[in-house]
Amino acid sequence: MMSDKLHHPYHLVPTIAVLGVLFSSILITAAYAQPQQQRGPCPEGFSLNRGVCQAEPEVTPGPATCEEGFELVDDMCRTIEPTRFHMAFCPTGHSVAFYTHPEHGFISSCTAIGSHPPFDESEIADPTCDILFKAPNETVVLENYERPVFAHETICAFYEVKEPIHEEGEPTCEVGSLNEDSGMCELKPGRRSK
Repeated sequence: MMSDKLHHPYHLVPTIAVLGVLFSSILITAAYAQPQQQRGPCPEGFSLNRGVCQAEPEVTPGPATCEEGFELVDDMCRTIEPTRFHMAFCPTGHSVAFYTHPEHGFISSCTAIGSHPPFDESEIADPTCDILFKAPNETVVLENYERPVFAHETICAFYEVKEPIHEEGEPTCEVGSLNEDSGMCELKPGRRSK
């Protein structure tokens, strides 16, 4: 028959304590044994190549330019001269009327529908097209318009529009310095700034 002393719960206390310490040391050893993430010798965005940290330089676009015969207007290239013309586009309630103006002679304007010359200022409206061509104090013959433009007449002008040409800018390095032979931003391993 087995002794009651062997089954007493207090006999297990030292064994449980030893097992607890042993288990804790295994966990701590396992945690330290895991590989620690180390930063490489090069800054972020750089890679090590033959003992030198390298990265592509930033190239900002150069100034916008236009080809011959065009000018830069609102970030777009537009022909210096209009490529075509059109009779004025009149706003709602108005139409193009041809009449003899007391000061300017034969002219056309956007006039209120149903009104008759001589027109009151309130009966004349500006054309709705974006770009206007207003003839000077004489009749003008335009290359791209089907008839002469009368003195002080306003018509719509249209231009050819193209994307501007962006010359390639100079490469620059925010970190490191530009190696002109390799065309790369470079710095020695372990360095973090210029």
